Amino acid sequence: MKKIKNMRQLKAQKQQLLSRRVALEKAIEYDWRDLKESIRPKNITSLVLSKMLDNRYENNTSTQLADNAAALVATITRKLMVAAKQTLGKWLHS
Repeated sequence: MKKIKNMRQLKAQKQQLLSRRVALEKAIEYDWRDLKESIRPKNITSLVLSKMLDNRYENNTSTQLADNAAALVATITRKLMVAAKQTLGKWLHS
Protein backbone atom coordinates (compact mmCIF):
# COMPACT_ATOMS: atom_id res chain seq x y z
CA MET A 1 0.00 0.00 0.00
CA LYS A 2 1.38 3.36 -0.99
CA LYS A 3 1.68 6.28 1.38
CA ILE A 4 -0.93 8.98 1.32
CA LYS A 5 0.77 12.35 0.99
CA ASN A 6 -2.09 14.85 0.97
CA MET A 7 -5.78 15.33 1.65
CA ARG A 8 -6.77 14.79 -2.01
CA GLN A 9 -5.14 11.35 -2.02
CA LEU A 10 -6.80 10.53 1.30
CA LYS A 11 -10.24 11.45 -0.07
CA ALA A 12 -9.60 9.45 -3.24
CA GLN A 13 -8.50 6.41 -1.21
CA LYS A 14 -11.53 6.77 1.06
CA GLN A 15 -13.86 6.90 -1.97
CA GLN A 16 -12.14 3.87 -3.48
CA LEU A 17 -12.56 1.90 -0.25
CA LEU A 18 -16.21 2.95 0.01
CA SER A 19 -16.85 1.77 -3.56
CA ARG A 20 -15.16 -1.54 -2.83
CA ARG A 21 -17.22 -1.98 0.35
CA VAL A 22 -20.46 -1.34 -1.54
CA ALA A 23 -19.47 -3.83 -4.25
CA LEU A 24 -18.59 -6.49 -1.67
CA GLU A 25 -21.84 -5.92 0.22
CA LYS A 26 -23.80 -6.38 -3.03
CA ALA A 27 -21.88 -9.57 -3.78
CA ILE A 28 -22.69 -10.90 -0.30
CA GLU A 29 -26.35 -9.95 -0.75
CA TYR A 30 -26.55 -11.76 -4.10
CA ASP A 31 -24.78 -14.83 -2.71
CA TRP A 32 -27.13 -14.91 0.28
CA ARG A 33 -30.18 -14.56 -1.97
CA ASP A 34 -28.92 -17.38 -4.21
CA LEU A 35 -28.26 -19.59 -1.19
CA LYS A 36 -31.74 -18.97 0.24
CA GLU A 37 -33.30 -19.66 -3.15
CA SER A 38 -31.36 -22.89 -3.65
CA ILE A 39 -32.40 -24.37 -0.29
CA ARG A 40 -36.11 -23.68 -0.66
CA PRO A 41 -38.11 -26.91 -0.32
CA LYS A 42 -39.50 -26.54 -3.85
CA ASN A 43 -36.02 -26.30 -5.36
CA ILE A 44 -34.60 -29.12 -3.23
CA THR A 45 -37.55 -31.34 -4.15
CA SER A 46 -37.06 -30.74 -7.86
CA LEU A 47 -33.33 -31.36 -7.45
CA VAL A 48 -33.96 -34.60 -5.53
CA LEU A 49 -36.45 -35.88 -8.09
CA SER A 50 -34.15 -34.97 -10.90
CA LYS A 51 -31.17 -36.70 -9.25
CA MET A 52 -33.29 -39.79 -8.64
CA LEU A 53 -34.41 -39.94 -12.25
CA ASP A 54 -31.29 -38.73 -14.00
CA ASN A 55 -27.79 -38.34 -12.57
CA ARG A 56 -26.84 -35.87 -15.30
CA TYR A 57 -28.75 -32.97 -13.70
CA GLU A 58 -26.88 -29.67 -13.94
CA ASN A 59 -27.91 -26.45 -12.22
CA ASN A 60 -25.42 -23.59 -12.33
CA THR A 61 -27.19 -21.57 -9.61
CA SER A 62 -27.41 -24.32 -7.03
CA THR A 63 -24.92 -24.37 -4.23
CA GLN A 64 -22.88 -27.21 -2.82
CA LEU A 65 -25.10 -27.21 0.27
CA ALA A 66 -28.26 -27.71 -1.78
CA ASP A 67 -26.61 -30.44 -3.85
CA ASN A 68 -25.50 -32.29 -0.73
CA ALA A 69 -28.94 -31.96 0.87
CA ALA A 70 -30.60 -33.19 -2.32
CA ALA A 71 -28.26 -36.17 -2.56
CA LEU A 72 -28.93 -37.05 1.09
CA VAL A 73 -32.71 -36.81 0.66
CA ALA A 74 -32.52 -38.85 -2.55
CA THR A 75 -30.53 -41.59 -0.79
CA ILE A 76 -32.93 -41.69 2.17
CA THR A 77 -35.92 -41.76 -0.17
CA ARG A 78 -34.47 -44.65 -2.17
CA LYS A 79 -33.80 -46.64 1.03
CA LEU A 80 -37.31 -45.98 2.30
CA MET A 81 -38.78 -47.08 -1.03
CA VAL A 82 -36.79 -50.34 -0.92
CA ALA A 83 -37.90 -50.99 2.66
CA ALA A 84 -41.54 -50.24 1.80
CA LYS A 85 -41.35 -52.57 -1.21
CA GLN A 86 -39.94 -55.38 0.93
CA THR A 87 -42.55 -54.86 3.64
CA LEU A 88 -45.36 -54.78 1.08
CA GLY A 89 -43.98 -57.96 -0.50
CA LYS A 90 -44.00 -59.70 2.88
CA TRP A 91 -47.58 -58.63 3.54
CA LEU A 92 -48.79 -59.83 0.16
CA HIS A 93 -47.04 -63.21 0.43
CA SER A 94 -48.15 -63.89 4.00
